[in-house]
Amino acid sequence: DSVAYVSEDQAAFHGVEGVVVPNPVRRMVDISRNSPPGMNVAGIVGTIQTRKRQHVSIRKALEDGRSKVLLFGDFENAYFKSEIEPLLSEKVVHMGLFDPESRMDMYNMFDCLYMFSSEESASLALGECRLLGKEIVKSEEVKDYRMPEDEEIVESWMGMFSDTSPVMGDHRVL
Repeated sequence: DSVAYVSEDQAAFHGVEGVVVPNPVRRMVDISRNSPPGMNVAGIVGTIQTRKRQHVSIRKALEDGRSKVLLFGDFENAYFKSEIEPLLSEKVVHMGLFDPESRMDMYNMFDCLYMFSSEESASLALGECRLLGKEIVKSEEVKDYRMPEDEEIVESWMGMFSDTSPVMGDHRVL
């Protein structure tokens, strides 16, 4: 009966009325286990695909003098072969896909997140890195977003499901 979005930017992009209920990012990382290497290592997190422009992130990280650039994620074959493979070296390494349960191991491998997507409305990696206190270098197209407490998110979902009206109209939970 209604569309749920993770951010206001995502809702605006689609132009269809709906409810904004952000992802519950706070429980996804364990701040007590945060132990970045402190070696000026850049991390690039997410599916490696054209719209995420990881090749731009790699170049920017190298221009900024990062000691190493680690890419994490699965990939689109054509984009990976044409744009990423030529940049791989001892200094630029594709680490592969990390199991979500191992996210802290991944985050502890780098000091700074690079993100130069052509569009990004509510990146989990952005929110998780922000919670961990990592430096974030991003393009203007990567939108920052508010991260409410988990209880507020649960209340938002409960409110959406308890609404008995057939049409929710322009109801915005968050």
